[in-house]
Amino acid sequence: MPALGRKLLPLYAAWAATAAVVGLLIGPMEAESETAIVLSAMLYGGLTAAVYVLALVMIIQRFRSSMLGDEGYFAHALPVSVSQHLASKTISALLWILLSFVAFLVTGIIIAIFSGNIKDIFNLDVLKDMFSFLGNIKLSGWLSVVEFIIAGILSAAKSILTIYAAMAIGFQAEKKPVLVSILVYIGVLTVESTITTQLAQYVLADFFRTEEFTVNTFNEIMLFAIIGSAILAAVYFFISKYILEKRLNLA
Repeated sequence: MPALGRKLLPLYAAWAATAAVVGLLIGPMEAESETAIVLSAMLYGGLTAAVYVLALVMIIQRFRSSMLGDEGYFAHALPVSVSQHLASKTISALLWILLSFVAFLVTGIIIAIFSGNIKDIFNLDVLKDMFSFLGNIKLSGWLSVVEFIIAGILSAAKSILTIYAAMAIGFQAEKKPVLVSILVYIGVLTVESTITTQLAQYVLADFFRTEEFTVNTFNEIMLFAIIGSAILAAVYFFISKYILEKRLNLA
């Protein structure tokens, strides 16, 4: 967490500062030019995408340097199992992804504050309507929300472990391990996509036949996503674990 924080926290600070500038630009232009507002929104969207890409790159670089690079000689000498290394790095990456989402919400509020539109977000009538809507949600609806959150967390964990497994495999190559890792990652995603698509058509056959979307259908889809992500995450975890334990090739 601290190692990534030293790189990501300054990035979040720059993101917040840019959001403040965008907010200041939007305020005066709001009544004059819709084009300027669109351009400002595109600027913010581009910056948001760049932050997420950089965060992902830093997470990958951290795994490479500490597990597969020079730091690996020290990391693997610690009285810590490979499973603990992988679990800690996956949890750390998940937490920073979550913090990136929180930073996204905060920068949105910053834009609203500096553009003078904060009253629209915290409008009393809007808040009353929102709480009224939440109060009317049935138990099945809250179950769907919980399933969606769990599916999202497991999907993110699976995606991180996919990258770790691809890098563990790719760095077995003596030449151009980064390129090999990318090719392995693409191959793994292709196979995974093919298998999950076929399984989804079988497991969710009723939905694909009728195309009728109900709460029960949503719950079935989420359950399929949860189980599928959990299984794939476990597979990628043990692939990474086996290679790092039995076939480690430090760069």
